[in-house]
Amino acid sequence: VYDSVQKVLSAGIANMASSSPTDVGPGSYDQVYGGNPASWTKLAYTLKARFYMHTAKVDGLAAYTSALANAKLGLNDPSIDYKGVFQASPLAETNFYYQFNGPAGRGGYMGIDPQFINLLVTRNDPRLSDYIDTTADYVSATRNAPEYQQTYVSAAENLLIWSEAAYRTGDPATALTKLNAARALAGLGPDVAAAAGGQALLTEILTEEYINDFQLGEEAWNLYKRTCFPNLTPTVSERKVKSSIL
Repeated sequence: VYDSVQKVLSAGIANMASSSPTDVGPGSYDQVYGGNPASWTKLAYTLKARFYMHTAKVDGLAAYTSALANAKLGLNDPSIDYKGVFQASPLAETNFYYQFNGPAGRGGYMGIDPQFINLLVTRNDPRLSDYIDTTADYVSATRNAPEYQQTYVSAAENLLIWSEAAYRTGDPATALTKLNAARALAGLGPDVAAAAGGQALLTEILTEEYINDFQLGEEAWNLYKRTCFPNLTPTVSERKVKSSIL
């Protein structure tokens, strides 16, 4: 399946580069990028990088090498993050979190993992208030608004893929640089712990990926499946999954 997806994305990139006079694109009908092929191309490269990371547990170095090559061509500016286009009405066009928590009457069905909240608190992470309403144990009022433009693929994600893939392929200097570039997008300074290199650097990269992937579809889950990081305490006692980030 992943091989087929990669082929489709590669074909899409090739099509975006077409200069045929009949390839005019969707123009203003494209509600995300306004028909800009350069932005769609960068998105495709980031998706390729993301999906290569998904296969790294099996394909190892080859997958990380491919992820690195594609991330270098991927999203590089938050202004072109790929976002869902939602609006305050009608209900069918509102943000999915709002639909679930509000009109659907399912408030309380979902909550934020206390371990994730504690991670943000202990790291004094400014994203805590952006992400979460800790009183309501749900996403923040901003993210729960009916017209909230939900991000699905981001420049920060791309930078962190670049960072981890660089580390895995033997380039810790680039890994640290891209980690700090992603942190800067979140309003954070350089990562002091990561500067030590080695395992400390990898730990900080994976931690930042885990935090950044909040609400990016299933990416936090995909990261966990691949790395068993962070070492989460399960809801069923004595069923702890051993952590491994090697």
